[in-house]
Amino acid sequence: MQLKLPIFTSDVVLLNSSFGVYTRDTTVYYLHSGSPVGLHDKDDLPSFRCKIAQFIAVGLCTRSEVAKTFHISANYVKRCCNLYETQGEKGFWEKDNRHGHAYKVTPAMIKRIQQKLDMGQSVLSIAKKEGIGESHIRYYIGKGDLKKKLTN
Repeated sequence: MQLKLPIFTSDVVLLNSSFGVYTRDTTVYYLHSGSPVGLHDKDDLPSFRCKIAQFIAVGLCTRSEVAKTFHISANYVKRCCNLYETQGEKGFWEKDNRHGHAYKVTPAMIKRIQQKLDMGQSVLSIAKKEGIGESHIRYYIGKGDLKKKLTN
């Protein structure tokens, strides 16, 4: 059996002694011991997140190596790994349903809040009385579901 030494060209950025990454044109290539093990478009963020999580999961690199090499936070890498562990690859391409809805605000609350806004109450005072964040009310004002009374 012959020992293979990892051979990398000078344009490869090494994450560790056997794993590296380089970009050619618009494609990012990942190499293990000089052999390609993955690629994606350089502007494809979901693919990047998925690839780094996969490489960490199979032991090609560590979270800290990824964070240091790509200049991203360790917390960001951790979230990518957690997403991969819980949902697999599909988790990186599914629509994120967290945005665009303040779940605590019901239609009945919208009606009450609008009445209070019409009477000239401040957003902060309404939020405190309703037990929600001020940002919830501002979200619905920005969305157009609530109208703030104009003062002269």
